[in-house]
Amino acid sequence: MTRTDIDNYQRSSVERATRLTPYARSEISRIDRETAELQKRIDRNNELRREIINRANINKGPSA
Repeated sequence: MTRTDIDNYQRSSVERATRLTPYARSEISRIDRETAELQKRIDRNNELRREIINRANINKGPSA
């Protein structure tokens, strides 16, 4: 399980055990959407970072 999977599992367990108002549920939903958007941005930045490192390694060529 990834850290995100574990976080989601723990969060859903707490939410099931706790009686939440509709407002609280909507706020949690909003926060989860924002978190998902930020995670997508982080994933994309990590992908770009790997591409830059790979490009630098390719340009370096074989060691002499």
